[in-house]
Amino acid sequence: MKNKGFSVVELMVVIAIIAIIAAIAIPMYSNYKVRAKLSNADTTARIYINEITDHTYQTGKFPAEDSELWNCEDINRSYVTQVCKERTDSQNAVIKIYVDQNLVPDVEDPYYQYDLALVE
Repeated sequence: MKNKGFSVVELMVVIAIIAIIAAIAIPMYSNYKVRAKLSNADTTARIYINEITDHTYQTGKFPAEDSELWNCEDINRSYVTQVCKERTDSQNAVIKIYVDQNLVPDVEDPYYQYDLALVE
């Protein structure tokens, strides 16, 4: 009489293979989710970069230091909490996009920084 079914050893091998795949896939998936959420920071930054570059294309220089474009705005937009735009000198500016602390718990005040420079 032939035995139909799987032996315990075969089942253990299958379970071990599934465990190895899960051990690799779960951290990669978690990292992917965080990167996807952080990509919203780049999308948000483009809005503010475009404001400044539009002015720069029209005038050939950054807005004046007392312009309303240079400020910090509290926003709550898809994991982005604040946007700060500051002119460092007549040729350089910085835009900082602060992201939700829960996305990067190991970093205090996590942000992306975009450096803008006028090139002649």
